[in-house]
Amino acid sequence: VKIFNNHQVVDERKLDNSIVTAAVGRSGACAFVTKTQGYAAQVSVVDKNFASLYNWWSSEELISAVALSDNGRRLAAAALKAEGGQYVSTLYIFDMGKNEPVAALPYGNAVIVELETRGKRLAVITDQSVSTVDWSCTGATAAGQAGRTDYPLTGELRQAHPLSGGTAAGVLAVTGRASDETVNRIILLDGKGNEKAAFTVEGNLKYAAYGGGFIYCLFDHQVKAYLPDGTVAGEWDCGYAATQLAATSGGRAIVLEAGKLLSFGPPEGSTS
Repeated sequence: VKIFNNHQVVDERKLDNSIVTAAVGRSGACAFVTKTQGYAAQVSVVDKNFASLYNWWSSEELISAVALSDNGRRLAAAALKAEGGQYVSTLYIFDMGKNEPVAALPYGNAVIVELETRGKRLAVITDQSVSTVDWSCTGATAAGQAGRTDYPLTGELRQAHPLSGGTAAGVLAVTGRASDETVNRIILLDGKGNEKAAFTVEGNLKYAAYGGGFIYCLFDHQVKAYLPDGTVAGEWDCGYAATQLAATSGGRAIVLEAGKLLSFGPPEGSTS
């Protein structure tokens, strides 16, 4: 495993077992999921000096994703097992001062594909829904209970991007019909799962991002900025080689095109 800052490798270690997935927390701690003899998976947490903080072994369930709370005191692990001919998912929350999980959140046959920490809440992305979970939750927290908000998605989930903290905390999701890849539904959720924007765009949508009050969409040869009501606030031409974009808090779009970073926006008349 190699850990980088913006300039260089700050640490490099060889672990005893194969790494399945990993996560870095804001406190500098790191969580690793590894294969291990006699168990389905091992979850290990180390501090920024690589000193051991916590270990947990899963006897039956595979671990597909992990995340650490910003204060470094809690760990989340997405577990998956086969039961009755289908997959069953559970999200475990650990207090690293205790041996067993303090919360077990059932997700049924939805597969958890991504976990992202956003301040006091955790974004949980599945193949069927988007959730936000309070890091302080305990017990067998189901959908709709205190500390957990689920947003079921209709259609095929194509993209889901957890957003940064503050007023922008939440998730930007893109859904569509499996039979038509040119029609896309843009959904912006706040940190509590409330719908802040929902509109449809047409075209080959490569990537979507949110920043500065605008939802940016990257198409085959164009970047468009949308307001939450779906109104086009600005548009710019780009090359077909553009593959990905990010949006800044100042309302600009940064596009990756053929190894170069291109900047667009903010739209004219914007106060961002």
